[in-house]
Amino acid sequence: MLRFFIRVTLVLFIIAAGSVIALMVSRESNVNKINRNIEDTKASTVLTGHFVEHLITERMDKLYQAANISDIHKILPSLVSYVDYVATTYGHKGSFTIGLLDSDFKVVSSFNSSEDVCSQESIISKEISDILNSRKVYIGPASKDCIKDAGGDESLMMLAVSFEGADGKQRVIYEVSNLLDYINNHKYANFFSDLIQAKIFKDDISLYERGSEEYELLELKNSSALNGVASYNGNIVGFYYFYISDVKMCLVYIRDIVKFDYGLSSLPVLERYKSLIFISPVVLFILWVILEIVSVNDKLGKEVRVRTRHLEDMQKRYQNLFETIPEHVVLFKHSGEIIECNGMFAEMFDGEKPSHLNLIDMIREKERFKKILDVVDENSSLSMGEFLIETGTQHISVSVNVCQVELDGERAILAVMTDISKFKSMQEAYFLTQKKEVIGTLAAGMVHDFSNILQNISLQFSLFERSSSDSSDKNMANMRKILEGANGYLSGVLRYTKDTKSDIYVKSGSEFVKNSIVMLERVLPAEVKIRFEDKSGGMMIKAGQVKITQMLRNLCQNAADAMDGKGEIVIEAFADEKPFGNFFKITVADTGIGIKPQDIDNIYKPFFTTKRSKGTGIGLAAVRQAMMELGGFIEVESTPGEGTKFTLMFIESK
Repeated sequence: MLRFFIRVTLVLFIIAAGSVIALMVSRESNVNKINRNIEDTKASTVLTGHFVEHLITERMDKLYQAANISDIHKILPSLVSYVDYVATTYGHKGSFTIGLLDSDFKVVSSFNSSEDVCSQESIISKEISDILNSRKVYIGPASKDCIKDAGGDESLMMLAVSFEGADGKQRVIYEVSNLLDYINNHKYANFFSDLIQAKIFKDDISLYERGSEEYELLELKNSSALNGVASYNGNIVGFYYFYISDVKMCLVYIRDIVKFDYGLSSLPVLERYKSLIFISPVVLFILWVILEIVSVNDKLGKEVRVRTRHLEDMQKRYQNLFETIPEHVVLFKHSGEIIECNGMFAEMFDGEKPSHLNLIDMIREKERFKKILDVVDENSSLSMGEFLIETGTQHISVSVNVCQVELDGERAILAVMTDISKFKSMQEAYFLTQKKEVIGTLAAGMVHDFSNILQNISLQFSLFERSSSDSSDKNMANMRKILEGANGYLSGVLRYTKDTKSDIYVKSGSEFVKNSIVMLERVLPAEVKIRFEDKSGGMMIKAGQVKITQMLRNLCQNAADAMDGKGEIVIEAFADEKPFGNFFKITVADTGIGIKPQDIDNIYKPFFTTKRSKGTGIGLAAVRQAMMELGGFIEVESTPGEGTKFTLMFIESK
């Protein structure tokens, strides 16, 4: 109803403005009359443009409403209601048709004001169907065949909306009519019939042939001022453009300045009520502005209500997602104060959410946790490694990933914690299996090595028996060195086979690596060589010899497999300074086949392997877990066909 009053007000305003123009023009000279006509054309163009823009918007709103009805059987009654609405609201006397197309753009049903505007076969052209398939909306001239059926009426326009029905099929609701019947057929007074006309078409000069009226008018518009006026074939032409569903339209308002010459004697009614007529445009304009403000406020109110409901729905969805994530999720301040957590995290506290507790107080490695929190970037997530959470009744090993978020204008941290207790048990079992495998390999080598040792002792003993008393001391010293070497060999084997849980101490990182290389050279294929480069400067780390040996064995075994059992593995050790501490780095590089880019994100997942029957898929997962236990990190760089380099990063210990 409000929109109806706005349209009526606009129509009355246009009539009143035209009457005022008529009164003023009747008292002016021919030159002033032309100048006044120019100004009047500008005003009338804008007012008529507003009216047509509202008209098309209203028609498109009705088509969208019908398209939003999911039941196809209810769309047709809606179109019948739309026909009644057009007739009742506008009293449209021109011919128009409204209908429904199926997915093949065939007419399913249509309704006409009086008689068919054009045949059903000519409603849709290929150009229009292509636009509907790509943009879902078409606003523009009717098809050429339809215009031809209508007797060449090039002012016919088509409004169409494509939508998907409840059955999943695409359909189209359309209207074909001459929207300018309101201006060209419904004149404000009889004398306007030959003096004013209007045209409306797409504001795209590339759509029209050079030399056509549309092409010339658009070319004239582009060379004149925005929404201005110009002279065309002895007439004053005003231009007004607007957008409907991202389609730019142009209204052309044409006034004949030659025939526009008359006096008040022909219009005695205007002379009698001229004072009222002069005031009425101002009153009607103020009324129109008030109605528009009320309409805009009503739309804004509806929009606010819709967006509020949308935000409430989004909040519920995210809350449900937050609660159902199968991980320990907690939101806390940078100081450690817990703000919110999901149900799985609350289970560590017998189901009660610990909003009054401090997360940092629950972490065993507090200082390392705080240092990493200080460098959390607001634009990306960060893997913090492994930590032990102690709640008084439970001790849980977790892998922590965090990101920074903003909450009520303050910095907060969102942490997702994965329980890795079961994986650690699996890792220990895997390391034990590896030990047995290596010990088996070492046992085979030990027979050969000790055979050589015994032969050397026998040789030295024979020399001792044959030697003089002067050289006996030298032979005894040689036998002592051989026995000491055998003892060192056995000590290395025993160190590898003992329990790893208590084998954590502070030592030079390069010494850990060197001791591991001695063991690796005995278990790797004979044609695989290891080259070690130490640039660490003796940096100290807290680690275990067995763990480092196991990690390097996994990485070197993978490197040997990638090089088909022959080639050189380069191991480097060096120091590196980071914002949150100094690190001792070990790199293991090979010249093998490399890792495919699509496999990089999966290599640390348990049981993922690219070796088929040769691999277990546990090695790299165990290496990563061991690094997290030691408070370190692992990185990988790989180029298919060129090789792979793994980097182990250990925190410096003093």
